[in-house]
Amino acid sequence: MTYRIQYKRPRASAPSPQPWVMATIWEFPNAEWANYELKDVPVTDAKTLSPSSLRSTTKFANPVFTYTLKGVAGLYVFWTSTNKVVILHFPAGEEDEFVRQYLARYPSSLP
Repeated sequence: MTYRIQYKRPRASAPSPQPWVMATIWEFPNAEWANYELKDVPVTDAKTLSPSSLRSTTKFANPVFTYTLKGVAGLYVFWTSTNKVVILHFPAGEEDEFVRQYLARYPSSLP
């Protein structure tokens, strides 16, 4: 099952055709399946992505991965949370508050 939501900036901010944050949550039958599927994120066919842009880091005491697409603005922050894969895409740059809130709801189960 896939859940997807796009957040846009409030109207008081400068208008933008691009979402501010895109969140995707994939839910699988078990944690093993979610861990297996992690190799195919943040985008389909992730094995073709540049490994030099993939980073393992810690955010708010949770291990996560980050990925910056070459030649494209934006950043992906992603992790597993038991039987889910959580992907946050920030087209215009990372917003820590979104990462913090999503990690509070879906804590990382990465080792």
